[in-house]
Amino acid sequence: LYYKNKDTFQPVEFKQSDYDLSAGIKQYEEQKPLGRQTIYQLGRDETHSDSSPNIDTILLSVLGKMNCTITSTHVDRDLGDGVLVVIRHDEGNVVGVWDGKDHITLNVFHFDQSRARADEFLQLTLVAA
Repeated sequence: LYYKNKDTFQPVEFKQSDYDLSAGIKQYEEQKPLGRQTIYQLGRDETHSDSSPNIDTILLSVLGKMNCTITSTHVDRDLGDGVLVVIRHDEGNVVGVWDGKDHITLNVFHFDQSRARADEFLQLTLVAA
């Protein structure tokens, strides 16, 4: 691409300090996080790739071991070969997706922001699977 006046073009460059950032900084400092969201992408080896991981049963079992009270569950098996599981509980929610082959994605939200709670969920899931 060629501009006709490329030799006479002199762009103006602005620095971040040229702008008033005080409103954005104030808003950032006043934020109150709601919880911790963690997304796990798990793969399955070839010995398990031909069978359903019963992801709904696994997730319900894990949340039970974590003493969560389940408020609603939705399981959709009409997604080709895969499964979608949405579970709401008193401490947050979990969305699990199995692609029907060898990939499982877990989107986990807990109002408890501690990493320990997220790690506990992962460890119990890996043991149950």
